[in-house]
Amino acid sequence: MSGRFFTRARIVAAALPRMLLRGRPRGAPRRVLIAHHPKMMGDTLLMSTIAAKARHTWPHADIVMTASPATAPLFASRPWGIEAIPFDPSDASTLAAYRRRGGYDLAIVPGDNRYGWFARALGARWIVGFSGDRPRHKDLLLDEARAYPDKADVWQGTLALMVLKTIEAMGPLHGYGIARRIEQTSGNLLALNYGTLYPALLKLEQEGAIASEWGVSENNRKAKYYSLTSRGRQQLRAETATWKRYVAAISGVLETA
Repeated sequence: MSGRFFTRARIVAAALPRMLLRGRPRGAPRRVLIAHHPKMMGDTLLMSTIAAKARHTWPHADIVMTASPATAPLFASRPWGIEAIPFDPSDASTLAAYRRRGGYDLAIVPGDNRYGWFARALGARWIVGFSGDRPRHKDLLLDEARAYPDKADVWQGTLALMVLKTIEAMGPLHGYGIARRIEQTSGNLLALNYGTLYPALLKLEQEGAIASEWGVSENNRKAKYYSLTSRGRQQLRAETATWKRYVAAISGVLETA
């Protein structure tokens, strides 16, 4: 049997008994589910940055996310080591692939909070989503609701690429200069603070993609300046090519959808 009503009935029936099994993960989660409306193209575009953020935050976790049968091939190469599993809300049989993988320590619901029911039905013990969804009953299965930020974060999966490109374009820069330049080139749509930037700079330096040396800033203050290395230029070319292929794939879907 198929159809949205039957799929929702299966999800609610599976979710209700699990409502008493919720619990915040102790330490880093081992299994993470990103649950969103798989047929919304905007959500699929959003998944690229969320997937990158999730992998950076939990480098050793097994991360699974929903995708429609049509968009799942976009993630066939498992970018960021994340598995995209097809789910069709009109076909309850597509739930089976998720169930075979067992429960999840954490579920992220980045869009429609009704997918909190989906996450709980699949055994998610802690579900995080954004507050303010309407109607309010959509939030019933959220364990943690977070407010939308005024500006979009620059997430770590894309931040390294932006840092490398900024240094290539501008030459050696200190951390504050890199942050401000990224915000300026985004038209101030992206928010970036040094607490977010510093780990990315440290990681890039450890990888040999950038080098640093102390200098004096425009305000006559001691500052660490970062420059691009030959390895960094190779990394920039490779990551730029990867993003262009991904954007081209998404654009192709948008043009034919």
